Amino acid sequence: SDERLVKKNSNFRNDNFYYKIIRRRLITYKDFINYKFAYQSNKELKRLKETTDKINFSSCLLSLGSKGHIAGIFDNKKKIKTNFYFSYSLDKKPKNRVTISINKLLKCKKIYIVVDLKRRMYELKTFKRSIFYKKNARKFEFLLKN
Repeated sequence: SDERLVKKNSNFRNDNFYYKIIRRRLITYKDFINYKFAYQSNKELKRLKETTDKINFSSCLLSLGSKGHIAGIFDNKKKIKTNFYFSYSLDKKPKNRVTISINKLLKCKKIYIVVDLKRRMYELKTFKRSIFYKKNARKFEFLLKN
């Protein structure tokens, strides 16, 4: 859903986690859609937009970030008309990202959110108090990790 714009071998890249899952054959490479570059590329962003425009996701798996954000989306109220866009975090490093829109995520029947309770208990409480969550609560299921 989102990717930080850093070098391919950086620990900050989310897709490195998914490559491990692919190697373990839990998902297939053809089912994996990701942003491939460490910099802003309008051509690559266009490829992702066109790909995701054709797909109706039934579910998605996300993790809960600091301050209760999901998928590199720091403002849940922002109306974005495209499915993928460049994002910028004012206080979270790395700042430059590419992410899927909240509108596309909300089209999923179920949104699974992984929460590390040791690190994100406050964020989970903050997220559950948000108007965004309250309006869409039936779509969310939390996978809690101790």
